[in-house]
Amino acid sequence: SVESRELVSSKIKVASGQTSSSIYLSAVDDETYEGDESVKLSIASVDNGQKSASSTSVELTIEDNDGIPQVKIAANKDFVGESEEFKEAVITATSSGVAKDTIKLVMVTTGSATKDDDFVLSSDTIFILPGATTGSITVTAKWIEDDPEEGDELITISVDKVLGATEKGDQSIDIKITETSCDN
Repeated sequence: SVESRELVSSKIKVASGQTSSSIYLSAVDDETYEGDESVKLSIASVDNGQKSASSTSVELTIEDNDGIPQVKIAANKDFVGESEEFKEAVITATSSGVAKDTIKLVMVTTGSATKDDDFVLSSDTIFILPGATTGSITVTAKWIEDDPEEGDELITISVDKVLGATEKGDQSIDIKITETSCDN
């Protein structure tokens, strides 16, 4: 990426009797989505001549040839139980490619289960860090032993907003909270 390159210290020689010369730049092809980047080349000094009063720099755009990643979500379980041994599920977001910046998936919950009463999320946002292709959060069922049985409940976890990538279709998963013992 442009940010990781050291300053270029190079001379351009204009031959006697000529008024210009050229250099050639090549972008480094990588597998990371960075979006378009810009680089500015400037004249630092001139030997045996003078800098022009104008046109002492040029700005170039490097167009990224890597497509913006698409993200999808999945759960490692279809249900969780109100028991110590089986109360947690992991929700994993997977990106189709790596990105230079953190990808953020803002999640929203709906369903018959009530957030913070029946379950908790470790975070409302899944982060996929630069260079990685996955990130995850956990959903943990809560229970109070003295509560009357309320029956099975449903958690629907959906992607509300994605930053730094695009959502692959409408991403949503269902996890059932069951009061049936999962310990057996």
